[in-house]
Amino acid sequence: MAEHLNVTKDLLSAKNGEVAECEYQWAATKARLAQSESDKMDMEADLVHVLEPLAGKLKRALQKKGSNFKELDLDEMQAKRLGALA
Repeated sequence: MAEHLNVTKDLLSAKNGEVAECEYQWAATKARLAQSESDKMDMEADLVHVLEPLAGKLKRALQKKGSNFKELDLDEMQAKRLGALA
């Protein structure tokens, strides 16, 4: 009976170790995901920083040319955002 109890304790201890390893791996994966999302947001901010002034210059050039922006074939969201640019 004592031997059976010791084997059961050992199995339980091994399972607890597996659970701890899974929790560690889960936490590490969550941290990598958070870092990836942060990197993505930084990249998107950099793109906006570069592209927004270019889109504004394009808009002013097209306005100077007398274009009504139809030739750009913009969807509704794009047209709205272009209209909001200075």
